[in-house]
Amino acid sequence: MVTEILMKKLLFSALLILPLILTVACSTSYSDKDRHSQSSKSGIRVQEKTMRFKATVIKHHDNGDVYYTLLSTTGGEYYPTNLEFPYRENGLHLQVYGETEGYARGGKMRAFHIIDISSN
Repeated sequence: MVTEILMKKLLFSALLILPLILTVACSTSYSDKDRHSQSSKSGIRVQEKTMRFKATVIKHHDNGDVYYTLLSTTGGEYYPTNLEFPYRENGLHLQVYGETEGYARGGKMRAFHIIDISSN
């Protein structure tokens, strides 16, 4: 009898808490609307930025993998997610406009989606 009463109370409590848990879980989802992304390493949300800057293309070799980064004149280094073939030239000077998109290369640098690009 006592066990049955405790089970009913437990079930009733679970039914009251479940909607609250679902509301909190749904409200913390990430979307393009809030322009935040989640870091691949630490789970920290970062503010995405739209930027225009001058940069130099740097070609990297890593265990047989070749990738390119953009080194800005202010010292920031970005991993371009959509660098077109004609601009994949080590030392090429560019003017780029785009938006950061979280982290790349295992969280080592900011990913950058290019919207507009031109060579200097």
